[in-house]
Amino acid sequence: MYDLLLKGGTVVDPSAGLDGVHDIAVEHGQIARIAPDIPAAEAARTIAVTGRSSRPASSTCTPTCSRASTAPASIPISAASSPG
Repeated sequence: MYDLLLKGGTVVDPSAGLDGVHDIAVEHGQIARIAPDIPAAEAARTIAVTGRSSRPASSTCTPTCSRASTAPASIPISAASSPG
């Protein structure tokens, strides 16, 4: 069982070929799985993040990035998986 499931957010990770709506499962503070539809029953806690976006913490925004990629609606995975 995953500790946390972020359900229905937009995941953008060009290095992995991801750019679309996916769920992100977190286990022990690390991303365990990214998939289009992970059942909520597989996680201890589920947060609906529809309309929000995520990108790898290591990615940087260049002048060609859209403003939307750095908008307050973006959720860094590390912040979303922290306790509290």
